[in-house]
Parts: sequence; structure tokens; C-alpha cells
Amino acid sequence: MERWFQEFRRSLSNKTFETSELLQDTLTQTLNPLREQPERLQRLAGFP
Repeated sequence: MERWFQEFRRSLSNKTFETSELLQDTLTQTLNPLREQPERLQRLAGFP
């Protein structure tokens, strides 16, 4: 699970967002590839 969190932090750490919409856009851009590639998420999370 920690590997997934590191991947997630890369897109969010040390950044500020002027609006909640910008934050939401960044979250969407970060999470969409994991949603589209569930095997990648499984590897990062350590689940078979």
C-alpha cells in the first residue's frame, strides 16, 4: 500500500491549489491511469 501512496504523493506534494477545482483536476489526472490499468494498481498495492 505504501508504494501506491508514494505514487499518489508525487503529483500532490509541495503544491498549492488556488481552487478546489484545480485540486480535483490533479487528483483525477493522478487516479485515472490507475483506474484504467487495474493491474498497475494491484502491483502498487501489493494485491494479487
